[in-house]
Amino acid sequence: MKNIIEVKDLTTSYKNRIIQDNISFNIKYKEIFGILGGSGSGKSTLLSTMIYLKEPVSGSIKIFDSDIWKVSQNKRSIILRKCGVVFQFGALYSSLNVLDNVGIMLKEYSFYPKKIIDEISKYFINIVGLPSYVKDLYPHELSGGMKKRVGLARALAFNPKILFLDEPTSGLDPQSAENFDKLILKLRDHFNLSVVMVTHDLDSIKDITDRFILLDNSKILFSGSLEEFKHSEANKIDNLLKSKRGERLWKEE
Repeated sequence: MKNIIEVKDLTTSYKNRIIQDNISFNIKYKEIFGILGGSGSGKSTLLSTMIYLKEPVSGSIKIFDSDIWKVSQNKRSIILRKCGVVFQFGALYSSLNVLDNVGIMLKEYSFYPKKIIDEISKYFINIVGLPSYVKDLYPHELSGGMKKRVGLARALAFNPKILFLDEPTSGLDPQSAENFDKLILKLRDHFNLSVVMVTHDLDSIKDITDRFILLDNSKILFSGSLEEFKHSEANKIDNLLKSKRGERLWKEE
């Protein structure tokens, strides 16, 4: 299967501290790919570099066969418009209601009239599982789970090919987290998406990812599927099993 993202020999830093040290991995079309690691392992830094928010020290990140840090600004804009991003806390505009939050990218980058943008926004509000009345609410009136779904609807509204998720189940109760995972699976299949998910949620890794990487000490400790991980000699397995949620990876066979 062809790669949609290729990261090669990537080094990143923060205040002169190396975060990722010469790491390489790839993500395939229609794959749900996890980026896993403990606190401070550099998951968010890696995501920021992949979506052109933080410049790397060296290496390349190819999306659709083009290095986003080396192509022209016009080419980069075209590539990034094919990418949707859902930030950890939604990153919604507090002064806009849900309908306008979901439609903001279409308002900025399309020539659709307001009426069409609103109809598209309503469609995506519905498809992420939110009731229609939510369109008139403001971010401060939403629960944490609803904010994540609104952020997801906004990311989808511009018809991306790749969906980046930053800790999508963080802060959700177990049932809501499970439902969100199921929604991601459904959306991946419905829209033929490739999904890149930064997470510490081991249940998400078990339930929906095809492959994942495990970051530790500036390197990739493991890369592959969950089944391959179970039979690997990655020396962080014991740490991952300390929580009940991690235990479920092994006890449900």
